[in-house]
Amino acid sequence: MKLPDSWKENRLKDIAVHKTAKNKDLKYTETYTNSATLGIVRQMDYFDKEISNKENIAGYYIVEEGDYVYNPRISASAPCGPIRKSHIKETGIMSPLYTVFKITEKNLSDDYLEQYFKSTFWHSYMKTVANYGARYDRMNITTEDFFNIPIPFPPLAEQQKIAEILCKQDKIISSKQKLLEQKLQQKKWLMQKLLEIPLTDANDEEKFSLGGVVIDKSGWKKEILGNLLDFKNGINSDKEKYGYGIKMISVMDILSDNPITLDSIKSSVEISDDELKTYSVTYGDILFQRSSENYEDAGSSNVYIDGKHTVTFSGFVIRGKKKGDYEPLCLNAILNTDSNRSQIRKKAAGAQHINIGQDSLKSIQIYLPSLPEQKIIAQVLSTADKEIALLKSSIEQEKQKKKSLAQLLLTGTVRVKI
Repeated sequence: MKLPDSWKENRLKDIAVHKTAKNKDLKYTETYTNSATLGIVRQMDYFDKEISNKENIAGYYIVEEGDYVYNPRISASAPCGPIRKSHIKETGIMSPLYTVFKITEKNLSDDYLEQYFKSTFWHSYMKTVANYGARYDRMNITTEDFFNIPIPFPPLAEQQKIAEILCKQDKIISSKQKLLEQKLQQKKWLMQKLLEIPLTDANDEEKFSLGGVVIDKSGWKKEILGNLLDFKNGINSDKEKYGYGIKMISVMDILSDNPITLDSIKSSVEISDDELKTYSVTYGDILFQRSSENYEDAGSSNVYIDGKHTVTFSGFVIRGKKKGDYEPLCLNAILNTDSNRSQIRKKAAGAQHINIGQDSLKSIQIYLPSLPEQKIIAQVLSTADKEIALLKSSIEQEKQKKKSLAQLLLTGTVRVKI
């Protein structure tokens, strides 16, 4: 990449110092983590529990406000691992798996550097020096190679202007993400209001009107899933080929906040016609996560609502094919209420991987509204889903705009006015 004449390029080692001080005297106990999406946050806030303990924190690196941290763990949102700056005022500690450094260059905008590390421009260098013989989920790179990352430097005033533009776009994205969180909470409240069975027999919220339909929870029928769904495990995932063939529902599709449609499915597979008949998914089928590393996700469900296209499903998924009388969106919402998610998780088992089987799912008991009640509830929740989908689409557009802006500004293709 050819830089403008007034720009220069430095290596990270020329502008930063590697911080290797460890928490030997156990002075600090607050452990941080570096998340690809949230940046540097307290471990307790991220995991809802402490992962570290007094037996292992003596070897952790000390991290102060303003320090940068590199996490070599790769993910979809951080294909070379995230580099983030700590904005936490208190001094904390981080796992020795991370690389901690402090910027020493004075003629440098911190905001500019943060934006550069949020971009993908340093990824190509990382991929050329990484050792791919190690764990597939971590970027295996030496400390020397890491500190040789090239960083382009515009004049300081130009750095500040570039950072100002990109930070403004970040604020737009953040604002819409907060609105999305509110919409998701509203939907959760709706599900609680509409679908949870009251804990006591005498409850004013048991009966109410919705869109001209009387919702009377006292009359809901207790049912088991085995009477509503025929279950089958998915096709072997080693057949999966990305980008062509029949669309294949995966765990990531199940974990989406919105019902599954043909357009929302990310992967595909090449299979025979006979296999497709056996492993087909059609409108109204419920899909469950069969295996998970995360206890909270075990047995998660989603519904396929595309009426025109047949798809298939992976080996990490259990399909529940419709056989009973139910409205698909409503049944899936019932399964995702807090009480029923808790019931499903209790039937999951395993250590490193949490698994749930067909027999366990068949035995799950739910309270099923009448069909008219199901349909009006599904209509209300579908409206909420559409609002969420539109907002997600808007956020994605803003992210693409940010990516385009970064491409133009961080390469000097478009110069800012000072």
